[in-house]
Amino acid sequence: MHAKTTLHLRYQVLWKCVCSLVVIMVCSARADVVTQWNALFLDAIRAEAASPTLASRGLAILHTAIYDAVNSIERTHQPYFVDLIAPPGTSREAAAAAAAHEVMVKSFPTGIARYEQAFSEFLAASPPGKHLDDALLLGKLVADKILE
Repeated sequence: MHAKTTLHLRYQVLWKCVCSLVVIMVCSARADVVTQWNALFLDAIRAEAASPTLASRGLAILHTAIYDAVNSIERTHQPYFVDLIAPPGTSREAAAAAAAHEVMVKSFPTGIARYEQAFSEFLAASPPGKHLDDALLLGKLVADKILE
């Protein structure tokens, strides 16, 4: 019974961390980018019938990658895992989307067509330029570093 209680408390702490990261990211980047990728991840969890451990771990990784990517641009908070400095003008939304996309592709590859479609739609609606290119590279680098 003690081990079950300890595990339950760990899930509560992990869930609170994920929720905190979501709140921070919603304030830092457009909420629709973060919530869109969160919804895609939740859909993937349901489609894969992922265990609670895999689901909570995956969500934590997703939001940590988004947080560190955006924080590399904003530099308003302490980095969680990846401490990079982005060039001025780097798009927060694109960095968040790129980090989320990379985590999704590597976490639940069976849904890659859906992630590619969402990412393509985001890119089509984003103005091209160095700010976008820098953001896409940053998001991928952050996600890859977290997933190592």
